[in-house]
Amino acid sequence: MTNEQAVRVYLDAVTTGGDDASAALADEVADAVEVRGPLGSGSGRAALLDGVRVVQPLFAAGTWSEPVADGDGLRVSATFRPGAVLGAATLTFRFDGDGRIVELAQELTPGAPPPPVPVALDEAISAAINGALDNGTPIVAAYVDRAGQPQLSLRGTTQVFAPDQLAVWIRDRNGGLLRALPDNPRLTFFYRDPATRANYQIQGRGRVDDDPAVRDAVFDNSPEREQALDPERRGVAVVVDIDRVTGRGPAGAVNMERGAGAA
Repeated sequence: MTNEQAVRVYLDAVTTGGDDASAALADEVADAVEVRGPLGSGSGRAALLDGVRVVQPLFAAGTWSEPVADGDGLRVSATFRPGAVLGAATLTFRFDGDGRIVELAQELTPGAPPPPVPVALDEAISAAINGALDNGTPIVAAYVDRAGQPQLSLRGTTQVFAPDQLAVWIRDRNGGLLRALPDNPRLTFFYRDPATRANYQIQGRGRVDDDPAVRDAVFDNSPEREQALDPERRGVAVVVDIDRVTGRGPAGAVNMERGAGAA
């Protein structure tokens, strides 16, 4: 097989996936192949084949060029749609005398975020946030205390209250977050699910809401195990007006901003 054919077999493996494509690629890789790049470096055929499984979800979305000469090797490049994880990728291959791949170098350019759209938490984001505690991926909340020190805490009651609002039930009325709000209402929430690679960073401004209807709604929408820790409902409902949402979900990159698109 020629050098160019070996590159095409590699591209087939990283864009279509599947056991047959990986088996075909294994025959085109030298035992001592070297792999270099931000998505994994290593030596040996197994390192390259394992790397294919890592990059396949990313590379499959690319529009790939024909192989072109690069010194004594070949190079292929790809571009990706706006909002994709990658903006561009370049792969450079070197070969042994039998046409097998002996070196693979990756050069990757991160994708640019899509233009901001108005804040409107969709079904995927809402399901992730509302089910975070039961999913084993609880929300991390960040605030700045009165001494100016950033603080992090897990908030199992974090929930979507409206398309542009979160809410949290806070049991401890003397807790640091509540004490911080009068001086600095800015809060940041972070969600990540390693299994799906979904992640969301949500920034906004929090405020205590003592309206009985709001208190009841926030408490009732909290997970049962959190409710059980405050059966007398002595806690406080905090509503957060969302200013910005960034991250990545099932549909791709997320970039929401309050007021985006306004004239």
